[in-house]
Amino acid sequence: MKKSNKQNFEIKAIEGGSISFYASAFGVVDSHKDITHKGTFIHTIEEFNAGNVSVDLRLEHKSTFKTVGSIIEMEIDEVGLICKAIFHDNPIGRKVHKIAKEAFETKSEEILFSIGFVTLEESDIEVKGEKVRSIDSLLLGEVSIVEKPSNKEAKVIEVKNEVKGSNLRAILIQELNN
Repeated sequence: MKKSNKQNFEIKAIEGGSISFYASAFGVVDSHKDITHKGTFIHTIEEFNAGNVSVDLRLEHKSTFKTVGSIIEMEIDEVGLICKAIFHDNPIGRKVHKIAKEAFETKSEEILFSIGFVTLEESDIEVKGEKVRSIDSLLLGEVSIVEKPSNKEAKVIEVKNEVKGSNLRAILIQELNN
């Protein structure tokens, strides 16, 4: 069963044709009442590093047009899952890369992300008196740039390179409607 757990990503840097960000902030109950922790992504990272899985970068979880990039690195720290992605050298990949750089540099709008995954192990836990689903292990399938993420804890840190003249949300909506 494929589950889309919308979480926003904390962008650490965009250099050249790549972007680095936090894919998931640990210990945060999202609007789907899901929570991830340090062990959640271990299986994905093992499979990814072994070359057994690839992870796409998409727009709004849509598979109806070309992906905008690919995840090339993953690691875990105390805050969450860190991913590095490269943008594809196709028209939409180049466009989204330029827009993401501008949006961050001008602070005109946030760049928000969501993850699509298959749950491998889960358990019910209580957090602040509320029953939530702990995602104990998953297999990450894709990461999407979205307008409405569930996890609002991650924030943009840094994006490098100057690009001017595009509106991220307007371009994403236009691309999704084509």
